Amino acid sequence: MTAATPPASARTAPATAGYLRCCPEDHERFAAQWAQLRALAGRLGLPSPVLFLDRPDSRRGPGPALTHLLAAADAGAVRLVLVPDLHTFGTDETEAERLRGMLAARGARVLAARGGGAHPPGP
Repeated sequence: MTAATPPASARTAPATAGYLRCCPEDHERFAAQWAQLRALAGRLGLPSPVLFLDRPDSRRGPGPALTHLLAAADAGAVRLVLVPDLHTFGTDETEAERLRGMLAARGARVLAARGGGAHPPGP
């Protein structure tokens, strides 16, 4: 499992995405992070997010799911991206901010569940 295709309803109205970079085989970590993003969406009054999942070994450049997420944001299908924290985009602060900026440039706001808060789209 590397990426989710947004459901037809998400293609007509902007969806909320959840982006994770973890091994789905690490059931406890995956389940905890995915539950954290679904709970955040619930607290915000949003439906469960569409999952975009990259494996940790895709740290060099955008992984396949992040590439799909960027395309979905570019198409206007995603306007809010939930992540556990901004380091989900990369362990290097500069890389994490660069990838967050790529989403913002496409009109998608990033909201970190912990340590980072909301980042509005655009400059």
